Amino acid sequence: MVDLQAALVSLLSADATLVALVSDRIHADQAPQGSTLPYLTYALIASPGHDHQAAAAAIANPTVQIDVWADSSTDRLAVEAAVVGALNGYSGTCGSVSIRRASRVGRRQSYERPQDGSEAGVYRSSLDFEIWHVEDVPSL
Repeated sequence: MVDLQAALVSLLSADATLVALVSDRIHADQAPQGSTLPYLTYALIASPGHDHQAAAAAIANPTVQIDVWADSSTDRLAVEAAVVGALNGYSGTCGSVSIRRASRVGRRQSYERPQDGSEAGVYRSSLDFEIWHVEDVPSL
């Protein structure tokens, strides 16, 4: 089984523009409470299977959601642009993962109001990427 999430973190962490904005603040699922803004979270949101007549195919295309969290709309847009620049259209090998193509397939923006009644909320962009990659086929 390939470690796509580790490959994506490695790919994002290698992008100088993105690192200048978020440093190493790239978290699976959710960020630790009190994390410095801006930061990224990521999660696998869909993973369809592919079969052909004989068995499972050796290709996969999960959808990964990458969320940008920032304290201003300007920062949100800058980090979003850096994520898209690092991933959209990427093909190559990252770690042990052979990525055929990464494509942005969705984008949503929102403002998350604070739950504690304070004035400052958080600006969020949710970016969906379909990641086509080679996958090991289990033997029977």
